Amino acid sequence: MALIIKNNKISDNIFLMTISGCKQYGKPGQFFMLRPIKGNISDPILARPISIFDVDKEKGNVTFLYQVVGKGTEILSSLKVDDEISVIGPLGNGFEIEDNDITLIGGGIGIAPLFYLAKEHRKMFPNRHRTIHLGFRDKAILEDEYKSICDNLVLNIGGYVTDDVDFDTNNTIYVCGPTPMMKAASTHAKKVNKDIYVSLENKMACGVGACLVCSCKTSDGTKKRVCKDGPVFHASEVFYE
Repeated sequence: MALIIKNNKISDNIFLMTISGCKQYGKPGQFFMLRPIKGNISDPILARPISIFDVDKEKGNVTFLYQVVGKGTEILSSLKVDDEISVIGPLGNGFEIEDNDITLIGGGIGIAPLFYLAKEHRKMFPNRHRTIHLGFRDKAILEDEYKSICDNLVLNIGGYVTDDVDFDTNNTIYVCGPTPMMKAASTHAKKVNKDIYVSLENKMACGVGACLVCSCKTSDGTKKRVCKDGPVFHASEVFYE
């Protein structure tokens, strides 16, 4: 159980929610299952998986960036300060933070886990370089926030964010966003014999690997659970065709 500290609309259907009271904070790339507890709300029955956007361990807060896309997230967006919320997490396997220069590629709401990743990378390896590519359909969000944690921010509005990226680099590359964008990034990377990290956004029901709703086929022919085995994978493992 946690309390809402803030739940602010920052753009069309895009919200930043901060909660207090989590027992664990998680690492970049992990997520929480969030479910409202307000009056007699029992619908939606299922919680919603939301990636960690940021963590403030001194204050004991976790922040989530999310988009209203259905009834569950619409109810989340209606929550007010001091409302209670059910939280399960942190869940999943996050990003491996490497001692290397990094390139982050985010599209749409898929930019969410990259903020915490860049922030932790800067804390762990302050002398390394961080380039962030963010792609949006109409307008950018949180530009100043991302600028504050990287050395180079590249925005793409209305185009293909992967076209701006140098994949033929020694940088470690992390990607999160719409599946077509991640597939395009994987294709570019294969051309230069490079593997990259991708964070999948499959639909989830339980978040703990029991229901198998989020399963994806991998390069060795087996199916893996995005919520339990991921959501972070090597691109060559999930985008191999």
